[in-house]
Formats: sequence, C-alpha cells, structure tokens
Amino acid sequence: MTLKMLSFIVSLFLIVGMTSCGGGGDKEKDDTKDEQANVSKTKSETTETTEEVGSVTIDLTDMSVPLIVEVPEGVEVNEGMMMGDFDGVKTYNYELKKDGWIMELTMMDESPYTDKAGYMADYKDIVKSMDGFEEIVEEGKNGFIYKVTNEDGEDYNFYYVVLKDDRAIEYEDGLKV
Repeated sequence: MTLKMLSFIVSLFLIVGMTSCGGGGDKEKDDTKDEQANVSKTKSETTETTEEVGSVTIDLTDMSVPLIVEVPEGVEVNEGMMMGDFDGVKTYNYELKKDGWIMELTMMDESPYTDKAGYMADYKDIVKSMDGFEEIVEEGKNGFIYKVTNEDGEDYNFYYVVLKDDRAIEYEDGLKV
C-alpha cells in the first residue's frame, strides 16, 4: 500500500465527531479541530490521485466507546481478539474491515495511564524495536505513520490515540488479509 493511499484511508477512518459524545474540555476540542483540519488537508491532497470514496458515520457509543467516526462505505465492524476482561479490566477491541484492510480500535475501561505524548512515545518504542522498522514518515499530535520492510517489500502502518471521557482510545493497523 502506498503512503498516499494509507494516509487517505487513515484520514477517512479518523474523522472523529465529538459533539454528541460529551465533554472533553477546550484543549481536547482544539486538538480535535487541528487534527480534523490536518485530516481534511490530507484527504483533499490524496483525493487528487485516488477515486472518490463515499463515507458513513458509525456511532461507537453503542459499543461502549465514546466516539462517533466517519468511515468509508462498506466498512464492517466486528469484535476483535482482545475483547474481554484481562486482569479485572474490561478491554473493548474492534476490527474495522474493508477490502482486505483491517484497522484495530482498542480501549481499556480504566483511566489513561499517561497523556497522548506518553502513549505515542511508548508505541514508538515498540515500533522501533520491530524487525523491519525503517522510519517514522509522518507525525501529528495524535499519532504517526511508519514504514516497515518485510518479505513482501515496503509497507506503511500507523498508530493513533484519542483521549476522551477519561479513556484512551487507540487505533492501529490490523492484520492484512
């Protein structure tokens, strides 16, 4: 998958509608507006080289995750392998699937252990220790895209985190099928 296509797909998945999901404070709203502006810019730059994709809105609050997201038409939402109770903490894990591409959304039902920068730094440490890691190619306030090389060639993956309603909601690339 090319970097532009990954940016476009991630942009569609990560347009987060906060208005009907409750509080979050002005700083969080400002960060969300900045991120949505970056997503819109990436989306408009990318659509010049790809065909237009329709989108739909999914209310994840029905699945205990305090977000409403806009996703490409045809996305399926299924429970992921990490859904359940682990050491007494409920973990919500969903796979958003379309055309052989999977995005994982995970939220633990407990207060965040750090701020966004802390989550990103921890995940960067994990990514940088992976076999095939090449580089962080793009970074924003809530996440980053990174390049890996494997037996199939180059690939681009991502990590994104949202702090909402005293929960950390993490997005990352899922298994490719």
